[in-house]
Amino acid sequence: MDIAIEAITVELDGKLILEGLTACWSGPRVIGLIGANGSGKSTLLRTVTGEVVPTRGSVRVDGRLIGMGKPWKAFASGVYRVPQENRLPGGVSVRDCLMMAQDRSVYDTLAGSIGTAGLRRALAMREHRAIEVLQSCDCGDILDAVISRLSFGQQRIVSVLCGMASSRPVLLLDEPFAGLDSATLDILLVVLGGLRRLGRLLVIADHNVGALSSIADELVLLKDRVVVLTGPPRTVLDSGCYATLFNR
Repeated sequence: MDIAIEAITVELDGKLILEGLTACWSGPRVIGLIGANGSGKSTLLRTVTGEVVPTRGSVRVDGRLIGMGKPWKAFASGVYRVPQENRLPGGVSVRDCLMMAQDRSVYDTLAGSIGTAGLRRALAMREHRAIEVLQSCDCGDILDAVISRLSFGQQRIVSVLCGMASSRPVLLLDEPFAGLDSATLDILLVVLGGLRRLGRLLVIADHNVGALSSIADELVLLKDRVVVLTGPPRTVLDSGCYATLFNR
C-alpha cells in the first residue's frame, strides 16, 4: 500500500497552510511527521483522507485518486484516520465499539446470503475479532468496560485499536501521544509496533519526537508549508534544519 501526494496546496480561511507539498510513502513502515505548531501536519493528514480539499494537487492511494471532500472514498481505498480528539461513542462497551469499527462488507455479505443464521455467524465473527484485537495488547480486561468510564489514556488506546479492527492497511494518527502518561505511552508504542508487523503503513503526526523516533522508520520534517527534510530519525534529528527549527 502506498500514498502519493502530488504538489498539494491548501488554503484555509484565507491562510496558506501547505504549498506545493509532494511526498510518497509505502508500507509496511512507520512515517513520523514533525514540525512546529502550524506547520501543517494535521492538515496534511486530513487532506490525505479527503476531509480537506486542496486548491491544487492530488492524493492517490495505490494509484487510485482520492475524491477530495469525500472521506468515505479514502476509507474505501484503505485509509483510516485516528483524530487527536476523542470521537468514541461514550455509552457503549469497548467490545461493541471495536465491533462497529470493523469493515462490515464481508459480514454483511455473509448475513445477506444466509439469512438469520448468517447474521448470527457474522456477529460472532465480529465479536471474535474484537476480542482478538484487545488481547493482542493485553487489554482484554477492558472488553466490557463502558467507553465513558475509561481513562483518557485507555480511550486513546481504544481509538487506535479501532483502526486495527477496521483492517484498513493505512492508518493516519494525529498526535496520539499527547497527554499520555509513560505507562500508557509504552502500551501504545507496543500496539503501533504490532500494527507495523501486520503490514500496515502508519503515518503519525506528533510533537513527542522522542517517542516518535523510537518507532518511526522515517521522519518527515515540515517547515514553511513544505517538506524540508526526510530520512531516518537520527539523520533528521542531527540535521541543521531540525536544530534551527527547534533551537537545539
